[in-house]
Amino acid sequence: MSSAVSSNTLAASCYAKLNLTFSILGTLPDGYHQVDTLYQSINLEDCLFFTFNKEDNNIVFDQAKSKVPQAFPFSQENLIVKAIKLFLEKINDSIGVNIAIEKNIPMAAGLAGGSADAAGALLLLNTYFQNRLSQSELSALALTIGADVPFCLHGASMRGQNKGEVLTLVPHETGMFFLVAKPSCISLSTPYVFNAFDQQADKNIKSPDTELACEALSHGKIKKLAPLLGNDFESVVFKMHPVLKQVCDDMKDNEAMAAHLTGSGPTVYGMFDDFIKTEVALASLNAKFPQFDTWICRSANRGVALMERIIE
Repeated sequence: MSSAVSSNTLAASCYAKLNLTFSILGTLPDGYHQVDTLYQSINLEDCLFFTFNKEDNNIVFDQAKSKVPQAFPFSQENLIVKAIKLFLEKINDSIGVNIAIEKNIPMAAGLAGGSADAAGALLLLNTYFQNRLSQSELSALALTIGADVPFCLHGASMRGQNKGEVLTLVPHETGMFFLVAKPSCISLSTPYVFNAFDQQADKNIKSPDTELACEALSHGKIKKLAPLLGNDFESVVFKMHPVLKQVCDDMKDNEAMAAHLTGSGPTVYGMFDDFIKTEVALASLNAKFPQFDTWICRSANRGVALMERIIE
């Protein structure tokens, strides 16, 4: 094996994302949907720990501390394992990896938890192998894992076009608070929701204007930003599960500036300009909708990052 960092254990903080806007523009020649979205990182994080083993080339899950109700997938289909294999194949090198994770981002929720973990895996491997891949090479590799993984590598606020991987930073200094709510009893497959969207009879959907939303955010105009947010998937998901719209309406009744679905759901979020307002909305939501898991989050200016703390 070629040169690597001296530490055998590295750790990464992996932030979740919200889609503040999500417009479906059509279908690309390869069959994927063309989208236009405003991504936003939030400080809901998974913590990923790799211990590297030069003695063998095995990829092993040692530990998973989970605060989410779903069972963590330990199979070789896990995106962390996929990221490790693709990275090592790309650099034509080998190393054993023992994996531990503290899982806080719910799975299959529209929050890019799996994508964030995959991005964290790429960061840890590239760090261990002393930045063998450039940032552009790492982003290209990330896209082969999933459409959200390139954003999760970079994070902050970004416009995502094409499949979501053509990224443009939206610089701003505005802090936002989010009330994030995921129903514990609803799961939605992204391909299933895309198919339902394609099959719906009513095609007259008013899509959010991502370009205007990015412009408003870049100027720190949150009041102007709020009415520009939205998600095309709401036209089908809210019909499937009306309770999701009810939760959004409850957030708006409690001074959320906007409340929408993120990704293909089933998670919804409310955006607030004040922490106290977010707490009041949280209390209302928890009282009326106890079947939802909830978090108060802040906007973040990064995606994955190295961390020093080692799992106990």
